[in-house]
Amino acid sequence: MKVVPNSRRFSVQSESGVIRIKLRSAPEKGEANRELVRELSGLLDCSVEIVRGHASKTKELELGLGDDELKRKLLELNKQKK
Repeated sequence: MKVVPNSRRFSVQSESGVIRIKLRSAPEKGEANRELVRELSGLLDCSVEIVRGHASKTKELELGLGDDELKRKLLELNKQKK
């Protein structure tokens, strides 16, 4: 997953099989990481923890839900956008 800080608004996109998350916060003093965890946990209604990439734009996350549940929620979110 890749994050893009300093964006106009929070959004989750998939491009060429890579999940790209745009964040409003700047990558300073952990602000962007806190926004990432806060927004994703609210959006997916599960726990979110950054496992790897605290100081990088490429992140590895651990989510408090299974693969099937994640796919279902992502499909629901995709339908809501249309």
